[in-house]
Amino acid sequence: MTEQLQYAPLSSNEHLLDSAYVHHAWLRFAASSKLRIKMYEWLIIRKVKHLIALRLRVSMTKCLSGH
Repeated sequence: MTEQLQYAPLSSNEHLLDSAYVHHAWLRFAASSKLRIKMYEWLIIRKVKHLIALRLRVSMTKCLSGH
């Protein structure tokens, strides 16, 4: 994995893909359970926000169609 990271220069797209891969690998190998918990919290919060936004949108369209 380390050999892969030492190629330079990278185009911006390749760099983004590379950093995403590194980030993913880092998360997978992260020993700290606290970090993992934080990650899950963040994902859950994002999901909840998304669901709330969807529900709001649905209720707003219902109100608009009702009037």
